[in-house]
Amino acid sequence: MGQPGKRRFVGRRGGRPVIGIAGDVDRAPAGGSPTQTEPRACCRMSYVDAVVAAGGVPIVLPPVPEQIPDQLGMVDGVLLIGGDDPATEPFGCPTDPRVTPVEPLRQRYDTALLHALESRPEVPVLGVCYGMQMMALLAGGSLDQHRPDTLGEAWAAHWHTPHEVRVAQDAAVLLLDAEGQSPYSRHRQAIADAGRLAVAARALDGTIEAVHEPSRPFYAGVQWHPEKSGNGPLGLGVYTVFVKACGG
Repeated sequence: MGQPGKRRFVGRRGGRPVIGIAGDVDRAPAGGSPTQTEPRACCRMSYVDAVVAAGGVPIVLPPVPEQIPDQLGMVDGVLLIGGDDPATEPFGCPTDPRVTPVEPLRQRYDTALLHALESRPEVPVLGVCYGMQMMALLAGGSLDQHRPDTLGEAWAAHWHTPHEVRVAQDAAVLLLDAEGQSPYSRHRQAIADAGRLAVAARALDGTIEAVHEPSRPFYAGVQWHPEKSGNGPLGLGVYTVFVKACGG
């Protein structure tokens, strides 16, 4: 992979590609009160550091749906990061009561953002974990909401641990040819049906690990966390390919 920090891709404005990170939303104490909270837009530095190391300029997009057209006018690409579990009622399925629900404000924003990106197919998009799951849901897919039920004890291979991923041949241009690579995963849910998206990679147990939209220049999601998977093809390499796409 060489020295990631020395890579320099050029975005539409002539400088490094600007990557809009659709941030997370959590709850923070309101006015110092231990009992009252208010939503807070935030982003783990691991995502920011990965974008920088891959040659991009990260900016965190606050969850303001009505400003999405302005936000997309500022960026060369969009990164949807990991998070808690989506509510699936908007997609025609009850939410499993055992999930950890994502903040509703975040899901409303991400849904609006992905809808807006449907009319901007030239904008590269990368989804990570929850971000990939939202991409699949918006594409008509569905989730296996509690993998311990599906895999039994074998589910542990997907929780706080690396495991092997096999990339489909037609997706190697997006995710690089990384046969036998073992990126880091942390998820209790997975895509059961990718909808109109194509499956780009699977785990050895058949779990869908990556998806993409072949008709768009770069629209891909990964179930694992490349920002926590080292400097190899399925680690920083994923961000490098994404940032390069954002540079045209």
